[in-house]
Amino acid sequence: LLSIARSSGARSMSSLSNHLQPLPGGSPSHFGREGIGIDLAEASTSPQFAGEVRDALYENGVLVFRGQSHLTPQDEMNFARLFSHQPDDQNQSYTGGAGTQHRLPEYPSIALVGSY
Repeated sequence: LLSIARSSGARSMSSLSNHLQPLPGGSPSHFGREGIGIDLAEASTSPQFAGEVRDALYENGVLVFRGQSHLTPQDEMNFARLFSHQPDDQNQSYTGGAGTQHRLPEYPSIALVGSY
């Protein structure tokens, strides 16, 4: 599970391991990490980052990246491709049995989650 929070203040990253901290709020210490000061728009273009984020996700189960309000839909697609072996899902996504999956018209691979 990845969480990309849309708030300001992201910085570029050097090495992912230098930016990971345990999640606040009493979660088990072995579960989940927050990436502090990482700019996913910049970082997702780095092959080194791709490997590091996959390793960190598998090791910790959950990664949270705050400060990503500047991401464009294309930036989000670039980041998502770090986890896919397919070029694009061409409007195919798992909805968990939900009916209509609302999407961005220009980026049908990006599903909208939440109240709208």
